[in-house]
Amino acid sequence: MDIPFLKQGPIHAPLVLAAALTILMWRRNLWIAIPVIIYAGYYAQSSRFTWLFAPGIWIGVLELASASLLNGKLVASQWARAIALGISGIFGGYLLPKFLPLLNRPAADAADIGNQIANSGVTSEFVAGAVSDQPLLWYRLLPNSTYGNGILVGLLIAVVPLLIVLFWLAITKKWILNIWQKLAMIGSSLAFLTVGLIASTKIGGGGDLHNMDMFLIGLAFAAVAAWYNGGRDVVLSSGQLPVWMKVVLIASIIIPALGPWRQMRSFQFAEQASSLVVLTDAPDEKSLDLLPSDEKVNRALEKITDEVAVANEEGEVLFLDQRQLLTFGYITGVPLVPEYEKKVLMNEALSGNAEYFQPFIKTWPQAGSP
Repeated sequence: MDIPFLKQGPIHAPLVLAAALTILMWRRNLWIAIPVIIYAGYYAQSSRFTWLFAPGIWIGVLELASASLLNGKLVASQWARAIALGISGIFGGYLLPKFLPLLNRPAADAADIGNQIANSGVTSEFVAGAVSDQPLLWYRLLPNSTYGNGILVGLLIAVVPLLIVLFWLAITKKWILNIWQKLAMIGSSLAFLTVGLIASTKIGGGGDLHNMDMFLIGLAFAAVAAWYNGGRDVVLSSGQLPVWMKVVLIASIIIPALGPWRQMRSFQFAEQASSLVVLTDAPDEKSLDLLPSDEKVNRALEKITDEVAVANEEGEVLFLDQRQLLTFGYITGVPLVPEYEKKVLMNEALSGNAEYFQPFIKTWPQAGSP
């Protein structure tokens, strides 16, 4: 997988890990691949609900796009494998999170939950609600003050060279695809593209291409399929490439690397900040954008620990942010309350979901919240 290409998002680590699990199961034994893909779907959904279908679609399309054709057709075993893995990913992302509560419920309640699962499909009302529950700022698709290039221009810069390479390979029959393979790749890409564009216009989106994450990973997987089905031989044998295609191929490598290259620097020299201010003629230490020194970090951690200890005596402590302090044991004796996470609360607030906040409001007078 082309990591610089994915860094153009940038793409959040949980989805990259789900994608890594997906690509590792490509062409693997089904008895190994199915449970791992189920977990990949569940893990992606647990990280962000909009990712729930991604691993299932990725692995299904990847298996189809990379399959060898027999007289221009996919054989039954290839269809069966792609469908089985695709369903496994969808099961892990969509159905498994609904079935797991059954394990901790009495048998009498299990039947009621089962009915809720049966009646809780991804309906048009669900999709319409997910799209329209927040204001959509369509101007963010074009150049604006939040993101200079705008989503559309930024996306074109990021993906056009790779798209040209993929289309050229397909059109010139260097990468042979039948109609079903083409439909699978184009259809899934358009679906991911649509979701990403809409998410980018929501409040909180539009600052970069991170909402195009599923689309970018899908293109990276298409490049992997093309590489192993004829693309490698063409690229490594430069005599088969016209000059203009060599230029495009170079651009597809250089453009994704420009962002990381510009960001290459150290953020570690906080102890030498005063000297660096003089050497660089910077206006102040803050302008150097350095990570805080160990002394400042330890002092802040001690302050948080003291405040939590005091608040813990008065009631429940809700870590709305900085939950890594609980995860890695910097703060102990405080239970994690999943419902009160900052971005979850922000999303519900922007969606106008007042009902979600009723338990929060009831417990707030008795709770501390660092």
